[in-house]
This record gives sequence, structure tokens and C-alpha cells, in this order.
Amino acid sequence: MDGVILFVAGQSYGQVEEAMRPYGFRSGNVSDGTRTFFFRRYPEWGSEIEPGEDAELERRLGGAVTAAFVVESRHGGNARFALEALACVMETMHRSAVEDHLGGLWCPEQIAVHALVADHDVFSLPQRANPAVQRKATPPTDL
Repeated sequence: MDGVILFVAGQSYGQVEEAMRPYGFRSGNVSDGTRTFFFRRYPEWGSEIEPGEDAELERRLGGAVTAAFVVESRHGGNARFALEALACVMETMHRSAVEDHLGGLWCPEQIAVHALVADHDVFSLPQRANPAVQRKATPPTDL
């Protein structure tokens, strides 16, 4: 099972979990009945990142990370469901970013566009990356 990490600024763990509840969040899992993914709090994220990554996250989010979640699923429909749910939740949490399994950061707008294509999922993020856009994106200014 592989995964990505959701980082959020300005929202508590409970607020992010509540935003995930309409998609079937319950006790660290999200399920719509047939598709499932894990959505677990990741409070130790700060001790496990490379030097300088926290500053990059803060710059991208426009503030310090206040909640982080590991999103894990099997490939296929489960990974597609994870992408769909992340896109919807991130739409309401503009100060958020997803780190893919190769270390790329994705803003809410990029996740939303990626989710529009039927065969995309959380694991196809690195293959679809445009490094010029991905690394130079600025935090939203509508906050």
C-alpha cells in the first residue's frame, strides 16, 4: 500500500476530519461502501522531513502546518476515490497541499484539475507533474 500526505494550515485535525466525513470518514478510514482508503493523523511529520522542507511548506501554505494526514490506499479504484475525496476537501481548505510519493507538492487547484481525468488517481500525480508549475506555485491570496 502506498500513499501521499495532506498538509493543511489554519485548520485543526478535527476540522479536517469533519470535512472528510461526508466522504465516509470514520476512525482513520474513508469508505463509500466499495472503495476505501486510510486517512490517518500524522502529527510526527515535522520530525521526518528533510531540512528546509518545513520552510517550503510554510511558504506554499501561507502559514505553519497545523494538521497533516497520511492518505494510503491500494492502487485502482481505491486510489481514484482517495483523489476525488482529497480534491473535494482541498477545495474548501485553500491553505493545503498534497505531497506525492516522490516529494512533489500539489496545491488544491492542481489536485482539482488532476481529478477531472477519469484514469488519474493519487499515484499518477508524479507522472503528470509539471515541475515549473509544481514548484513555483504561490500560496492563495484570497485568504
